[in-house]
Amino acid sequence: MEKLVVTPEAYAPFFLASGGLELCDPSGHTLGYFVRSDDRIIDDPKVYEWVKAHTTEEELESRRREPGGRTTAEVLARLEAL
Repeated sequence: MEKLVVTPEAYAPFFLASGGLELCDPSGHTLGYFVRSDDRIIDDPKVYEWVKAHTTEEELESRRREPGGRTTAEVLARLEAL
């Protein structure tokens, strides 16, 4: 995972959000979802149900076809190297 450092002005909405935040581009296209690291919502099965309900089969298929990615062995090797 890459790290992005943001200015205090930029991270204010993240700090104020409770229960997660949907990130969108100016046209309203969803870029991703954010959950603060100190929120325990990530342990809640309802989060996974919500994500599943908001992800279409077409979107999943599009992600499968995207170039790149890593095999499980590559991910494990990278984690071991950390």
